[in-house]
Amino acid sequence: MRASRLLSILLLLQARGRMTAEALASEFEVSVRTIYRDVDQLSAADVARLLPTIANAVWSEKCLDVHYRRAEGAVERRLQPLGLVLKAGVWYLVAQVGDRPRTYRVSNIIDLALTEQSFERWKDFDLARFWVTSSRAFEISVYHSSATLRVTARGLAKLGVLGSLVAQAAAETATPADADGWISVTIPIESVGRAASGLIALGGDAEVVEPSELRERLAATVQELVRLYAPTQPTARRPRQRKRR
Repeated sequence: MRASRLLSILLLLQARGRMTAEALASEFEVSVRTIYRDVDQLSAADVARLLPTIANAVWSEKCLDVHYRRAEGAVERRLQPLGLVLKAGVWYLVAQVGDRPRTYRVSNIIDLALTEQSFERWKDFDLARFWVTSSRAFEISVYHSSATLRVTARGLAKLGVLGSLVAQAAAETATPADADGWISVTIPIESVGRAASGLIALGGDAEVVEPSELRERLAATVQELVRLYAPTQPTARRPRQRKRR
């Protein structure tokens, strides 16, 4: 709902020019505070120049010629845009390429052009269902290993910051708390480095039991932080010597 409103605000401002927050709030039947939040979101996005063109292509069922940045280098694609998704402040374009839909991060689009070539949108395509299914498939594909942790009840709740799949795995494998309140869980991890970066945020509410490589990485990270933030000792000042007359 919010993604649709953000796009509508962009297109309305593009068509009418400058509008007050009160006028926009009246147009979309939301509060002025909501409009301010929406405008802040659009201002923070580095893709606002691309979104109106993509939205027009989606609604008019016109193909887009896209110059897209990938890890192995830039590529050019002709896409049949099916929809835009806003997730955690990041915009994604879902588009048909060949006989299957794919997901493109809008911030990786170097430039694009709206073409005159029309396409027929899949009648049974459900953007929300595709997004949920593809997101879950992507999450599963990137997890190549697992880790066993001891967590507090607060740590168990905080595991959600590592992703819904991690939170679900933790909930399914959680053991009853021991006498000291610690709970054992097993979670999927992408790699030792990524897992260490995420788990460090849990502080003393989580302890890695295995794999040993992850435990050692966290220990090394903590030691680096201690060295970095350890208070420095002031240099002792030497007493002044009196000058002889």
